[in-house]
Amino acid sequence: MPIIKSAKKRVKVTKRKTAYNKAIKEKIKSALGEARKQIDKNPESKKIEELIKKTIRELDKAVSRGVIHKNTAARKKSRLMKKLHKALASPKKTEGKKTEKKTEVKKAEKGKKK
Repeated sequence: MPIIKSAKKRVKVTKRKTAYNKAIKEKIKSALGEARKQIDKNPESKKIEELIKKTIRELDKAVSRGVIHKNTAARKKSRLMKKLHKALASPKKTEGKKTEKKTEVKKAEKGKKK
């Protein structure tokens, strides 16, 4: 426990700032999780657009408040958009149908050459 008055104040300030930063980070995580879940569920819905805008807004606010680094926010936004575009571009998956693995395809090609 600190004895000096300024050190006592620093403990109080640190606790307050930690709680503030933690709350903002939790908002970001929940927004990202919600957006990812919705992208997996139905990437073409109208709700996706709103969720992504909300998520990007939360990330930008966190950067401006100094909670996360700007490159971290950029990376998270990039990954989210990449996931969305990939989900929109890929055709609907049929259930029960398995795709061949790359190694199995390569083995089959080697067998044909001999």
